[in-house]
Amino acid sequence: MYKYFFVTLLAISFYACQKEDFVKKIDMPVIAPKPTINCLIGEGNIIELTLSWSAGVPNNILDEFEVITNATVCFYENNVLIDTLDFNVNNKYSIDYAIQPGNTYSIKANVPGYGVLSASDYYPAPAENFTASIVDSFFHTGINVFFPVIRLSFDDDINDNNYYSVSFNRMAFDTVTMSYYYTHSICASSTSPLLSSYPYSDEFGSEMCYKEFQIDDYDYNGQSIIIDFKIWSSSSSPNDSFYINLGSTTEVYQLYSTTYSTYMQAAGNPFAEPVQVYGNIENGYGIFAIFKKQSMAIPF
Repeated sequence: MYKYFFVTLLAISFYACQKEDFVKKIDMPVIAPKPTINCLIGEGNIIELTLSWSAGVPNNILDEFEVITNATVCFYENNVLIDTLDFNVNNKYSIDYAIQPGNTYSIKANVPGYGVLSASDYYPAPAENFTASIVDSFFHTGINVFFPVIRLSFDDDINDNNYYSVSFNRMAFDTVTMSYYYTHSICASSTSPLLSSYPYSDEFGSEMCYKEFQIDDYDYNGQSIIIDFKIWSSSSSPNDSFYINLGSTTEVYQLYSTTYSTYMQAAGNPFAEPVQVYGNIENGYGIFAIFKKQSMAIPF
């Protein structure tokens, strides 16, 4: 009896040692950090850019995202130098400049001891004849509430390959300041074949509900686009309003936002399919992309 116990114990000890040796033989590849640019240009004249070192592997978490403060960052319009960005108190590089639709913009960042990073994107024109209104309602039997149906319409520019994003916000009215303020994003659904959606956000009964949609004009170039959306939200006040946001985006921005959203959906799941967030920075990591957002209030 004791002999069998001793043999079993010896086997377990041998297996544990072998397993420990196996773990010790796994060598993590050393990936040196690279400069990383994060610059999304949208509303307003102030253009801001974050420039930092990526987190190398392996790396102490305390050393992540070290800001690069001594770079020279140049901003170009149609390959013509506009100015050099200033490093501000928010640890960002910035410039006050009003970009114009139809132009191409570029950045070049010279990081001492490393080299030059560069990227470019164009400023898309806003959608023409953009309108939105409540055209119908539907009844949700689960909570006994009527929800609105909003119709979006706009004209696509035949001269460009265009990309669009659509989202909805709830806006509440402040009776003191006499103005609307943002409260939260709203889920919507649609059966339109023109749409592709971000990863699943919520579910109402048998219908999937999403917080943002994308449209491209590959099959609808130059046409008038009309889409109906079911809005899974109702009024909580007579003064509330919906805001529909129609973004004119570039392919660069669309690829980045789609992969980033997918990455965030998979975050925290070690067995999810790996997602590489799209970037367009040459000789480094990150994103430089431009979008134009139009918003319209739709009272209940």
